Amino acid sequence: MLFFSLKVPHFLVKALKIIEDKAYANNEDLYDVYRLSSDTLKLEPIKRQLDEHGLDLVNLEQCDLNTVASLVKAFLRDLQ
Repeated sequence: MLFFSLKVPHFLVKALKIIEDKAYANNEDLYDVYRLSSDTLKLEPIKRQLDEHGLDLVNLEQCDLNTVASLVKAFLRDLQ
């Protein structure tokens, strides 16, 4: 299977867009955004909401930049 024929999950596309938009709007270095992690206590309720209600009912734009980046890293780790 070719790499480009893979479907990218909607969560990943939306989260990366939010990260990019917020980082550029605030003149943040993306390296620092992904390097720093959010508090686990902050992530668990959001992950639970995403599991229960889906991406359409959870507003990731209300989350801070590091929280969204940490959700992306957790999503990628869970793919293993």
